[in-house]
Amino acid sequence: VASPPSLPTPIVIDCGSFNCRAGWSSEAEPQLDFRSEVRKLKKPTKQQSAHVGWYLTEDALRLSSRSPFDQGMMFNPDILEEVLSWTFYRLGLQGQPSVAHPLVYTEPYCNTNYSRRYTSELLFECYGVPSVCYAVDSLCSFDYNTRLGVNDYGSEKALILSSQHHATYLVPILAGVPDSKNACRIDAGGETAAGLLSGILRMKYPEHRGALSGALVEGLKEQHSYVPLDYDAELERYLPNSAEVAKLTRGIQLPLPKKAVAAAAPPTAAELEKRANDKREQMRKLHDIQRLQRLAKLEEDERALNSIAELVALHQINKKSFKAELQARELKDLKAAEKELKLLAICVVRTKERDGVADEDKPVDEALVRKDNSQLSAAKLRQKHQSIANQLKNEAKAKAREVYRRQHARRQAQKEKEKERRLADPEAWLEGLRKQREELLRKEEKREMDKSVWNSRRSASTQNRLKLLNVAADTKASDDNFGADDGDWDVYLDMAVEEGRSTGSAKDRQTLQRLEKLLTKHDPEYMQKVTQGLSIEAQHQLFLGVERIRPSECIFQPTLAGIEQMGLREAVASVLSKYPSPLQHDLMKNVFVTGGASRTRGFLPRLRAELQSIRPSESVVNVWHARDPSLDAWHGARQWAVGEELAASSVTRRQYYDMGADYLVEHRLGNAYLPPLPPA
Repeated sequence: VASPPSLPTPIVIDCGSFNCRAGWSSEAEPQLDFRSEVRKLKKPTKQQSAHVGWYLTEDALRLSSRSPFDQGMMFNPDILEEVLSWTFYRLGLQGQPSVAHPLVYTEPYCNTNYSRRYTSELLFECYGVPSVCYAVDSLCSFDYNTRLGVNDYGSEKALILSSQHHATYLVPILAGVPDSKNACRIDAGGETAAGLLSGILRMKYPEHRGALSGALVEGLKEQHSYVPLDYDAELERYLPNSAEVAKLTRGIQLPLPKKAVAAAAPPTAAELEKRANDKREQMRKLHDIQRLQRLAKLEEDERALNSIAELVALHQINKKSFKAELQARELKDLKAAEKELKLLAICVVRTKERDGVADEDKPVDEALVRKDNSQLSAAKLRQKHQSIANQLKNEAKAKAREVYRRQHARRQAQKEKEKERRLADPEAWLEGLRKQREELLRKEEKREMDKSVWNSRRSASTQNRLKLLNVAADTKASDDNFGADDGDWDVYLDMAVEEGRSTGSAKDRQTLQRLEKLLTKHDPEYMQKVTQGLSIEAQHQLFLGVERIRPSECIFQPTLAGIEQMGLREAVASVLSKYPSPLQHDLMKNVFVTGGASRTRGFLPRLRAELQSIRPSESVVNVWHARDPSLDAWHGARQWAVGEELAASSVTRRQYYDMGADYLVEHRLGNAYLPPLPPA
């Protein structure tokens, strides 16, 4: 923690959606540079209520992180307060009643009034700053690099391309002033690329989901990702049959967990014996628990069987009472009750046969059953009712017992045939099991990929379902002819695919478990091939192939990340189309690129090629890069803070209280004030 300089040295804060940089205007470099995220403690203390940035303990990594920003705009003032409090503390302002220093605070281009209003409330009412100047980060970076003399085309006419963490901005500069009406924003940036890479790796390596933290994925993106000059041609180099795929693929060693390192050591004979005994004891306990659960379910099924049998028997005793009972149980008719009787009898017989529980038929008075109801007293009718119910139960269980024994005999015959095939040609039999297992694994992987697309809000299938629902909701009841055409019912087929998927998935999973059990029992090399064939280090490795180029491509093709917006080339063409040809030529001669996402290797050559492809062959396209795309926004804001225009471009505390929280002083490096829309 540094000691603050003497008043009135301004404080410069570049609070970006990825990193926050802060320092004194009297220093050449920012004193603080940390991640703009907060992990709030579950039990805050007087000394600390949250962890900010990368300054984390091992316990803090288990807490969920939150950012003040959403899609590049500040929408969480309580999280921003934690960030600012920590910033002022690290700048040496702890213990002071207020922050008595002017402030230069950067914001994104076309920032919302909501975000700026809450930021002003925090700065003036919570921290008591004397004044604050709001400056646009990309404009500060452009002004700073222009004054350095890096480009010969000046700052009167230019096109600023700022590729940031959450979004990419295109800002045309005319006569030194940004043209807000023709500016453009693409909702794709560094965070989009990192999110896409994280999703791909989590799907490719589901066993390493816990290790793929946000920091690790960001590091992989920065170190190994690049932007190819021609994306389609580069994809061909990553094909499995390509000669260059091995050279282009990168292997990443993940940190080894402590449990995995301990498990890698070979166990002793005593440890193996202890593990075997523990496993047998656990299996015995598990079988006992499952048997008790089945017996409890058996008692419940038998009660239900008695009840439904008495209901069916009631049809022969008192039809009026039978109909009332059917309605009370929400059964349609006698056939529905008989069907439920059959299913319950199957459940009871299956459980008793499996657990060896004795099953005796209930006594039936045949003579009483044959007598007419009019000849019987009320007591005899009750006895006849019970006898008929017992007769129905006995018959249903006899049929269920016959079906169960036939199925059991069929399964035994299949096992014998399986055994004969195994003994006749063991290798061919094992090879068939392996092929079945591989086919089921491929089906499961495809099912998981389809499921992720199904659950994605931005996927084409989800958008199609929403359109279908909207069309159905807008249909008026008066002219509703739905169903007249058989093709109308295809709507429900499109929206009910997931149900069929889940049914097939459960069946395939059972088959896969059976195959793996057989392979474990009869193939001595199976477990070694699956797990022990790789070392503990090899089991914790990632391999980046096409993942190196696909995430970074989402800025040029946002549809790869599920964002239905035009790419960078189309956005530039759209901005240029709003100006006459001579002005387009001037803008293309001075294309300034800044923002942290533009540091990706190959970004500038690809951008030059994309811009040249939309311009006439004789046009000049000059693309130049910020000296430091990540820090130059802070450098430009610091340069503004030490200049003579700071006082005239700042909102003072008096102006804040007199004019309101929405008041903004416009200047050449700031946003223009956009009045709120009138209420509808």
